[in-house]
Amino acid sequence: AALLELEGGSARASRLFFLSVPPTVFGLVCENVHRQARAVGEGYTRLIIEKPFGRDSRTFGELNCTTSSLFREDQLFRIDHYLAKEKVLNLLAFRFANQLYEPLWNRQHIAQVQI
Repeated sequence: AALLELEGGSARASRLFFLSVPPTVFGLVCENVHRQARAVGEGYTRLIIEKPFGRDSRTFGELNCTTSSLFREDQLFRIDHYLAKEKVLNLLAFRFANQLYEPLWNRQHIAQVQI
């Protein structure tokens, strides 16, 4: 309810979450984002997941199963924080801080970004 108030009740409001949490709480965070904080109406929800994603192959599988059951693959972005974190943060800052590009850099005009 608080997010809806901040968004002014807009049905087109979208939400982007950058998750940099330990594997022990990752599943719980994803479940709560899905249950309590997803975008409503025409908006979209995206999760940027910072690796390491689990401690080993088994925990990776468990976390992957959790995210796949809650979100579509096109809603999930997994990044290696050593290789791409700075670039992703720069892209986000460039996109939202630049009034020239902000109207063009949205889901209607960009299908994907590869780093």
